[in-house]
Amino acid sequence: MDDDRMKYILNTFLYLFAAIGVLNTGVMAYVHFGRPLTCTQSAMAKANAPDNSQWAEISWQQCDSQADPELRLTLYTNGGKRGYSTRIGDPTTTEVGLNWTANHALEVIYPASYAPTQMATHLAGIQLHWKKRAASGDSATTP
Repeated sequence: MDDDRMKYILNTFLYLFAAIGVLNTGVMAYVHFGRPLTCTQSAMAKANAPDNSQWAEISWQQCDSQADPELRLTLYTNGGKRGYSTRIGDPTTTEVGLNWTANHALEVIYPASYAPTQMATHLAGIQLHWKKRAASGDSATTP
């Protein structure tokens, strides 16, 4: 084989491996950045405000980008979603509850063994009160 033929074969392999590398990088970038996020959600507790103008919902949510599922508190109005959710923790329990004490005051009740990661005091104009569910025979307490 002459030198020109050898250079042609080597260049062909070089371009082939470069093309494979570029395609691999493109596929990896799409898988990491371009794919739409998919989530599975399931409502666990729902409560209407006394005047029925709004309601709150605690839902379990697992997205494909998250290592662990989470519980989310979302407020809705008759006009639609308020556009704000807050992560309240990892769903190691199903013993969560909601109780409206007034049209703009909501209690989020959770078991004493559970520790919410975020405990906002106001959410979209609603006063939030966090209460640990009492052990049997005790009354609920605020943290």
